Amino acid sequence: MPGKEKTNCSERRLVLRAYAKVNLSLEILGQRADGYHELVTVLQTVSLCDRLTLESLPEGGIEVRCDHPAVGSGPDNLAYRAARAFQQALAERRGVRISLAKRIPVGSGLGGGSSDAAATLGGLNCLWSAGWSEEELRTLAAELGSDVPFFLGGGTCLGEGRGERLTPLPSLPETALVLVFPPDAGISTAEVYRALAGKVQAAGARTRALIAALEAGDLEGVIAQGWNDLEAVVFARRPELQKAAEGMRACGLRGVRLTGSGAALYGFVEPAASARLVARLRERLPGYWLRVVEPVSRGWEEERV
Repeated sequence: MPGKEKTNCSERRLVLRAYAKVNLSLEILGQRADGYHELVTVLQTVSLCDRLTLESLPEGGIEVRCDHPAVGSGPDNLAYRAARAFQQALAERRGVRISLAKRIPVGSGLGGGSSDAAATLGGLNCLWSAGWSEEELRTLAAELGSDVPFFLGGGTCLGEGRGERLTPLPSLPETALVLVFPPDAGISTAEVYRALAGKVQAAGARTRALIAALEAGDLEGVIAQGWNDLEAVVFARRPELQKAAEGMRACGLRGVRLTGSGAALYGFVEPAASARLVARLRERLPGYWLRVVEPVSRGWEEERV
């Protein structure tokens, strides 16, 4: 079941869209005894997506093929790990071939790997007629990564704990967002969180205010209350990202902030003005990857072909 809608699956082959996300807010409350950080975040799926083709293999085995040279095809790939975990949970003798067309930048904080894993779980649930509920899939997803459970449903959600405890929220009012990613990709999430040690002061107040704005359907309030506690740490290590954020604001983007631990940035724009704004951004940020996206209400879905 992708998001909030049921899908009818093909018998042997399934083509899926696995959507990206942004963090509308991200506040770190402190470090836990297990080494993870306690956080509150508001997550939102957006229309940028990877494309996965799942083909059931009667002889067993798991194959992953990806068109991105930096993405592995073995157990380091989250889609592979999701397929293996579900196969083992079902004692399933069939296997799967996963063909992955990457459109979500690697190392961006947009959740591409986690989204691919969630789409793989949901897709195999259909392909193999397993009949698992979304709640059952979430339990398995949480073992794969903190963001994976969110992508089973997507939309607009409050994430707590490590981000795996999810509460659906009212949808983000209609808007467009511009995603910006630097030409030299990536920043280590573990490094960012290590650098955060001793600097945590958040109490979740910004997130609560943002949720109130969502409940009121107040886009201006959402833009004003957005926050990311990791931004200062990332900007200190990647000053070119701070300059890019300043350039985005100068071009007219509002609510500019980092998503996750980066290295992607995003900002809000009126849909009708997005083309003109992106043209200005291309001049100001040569070499940067840019995309205009819109909010979506699901984490993954079957693509009708």
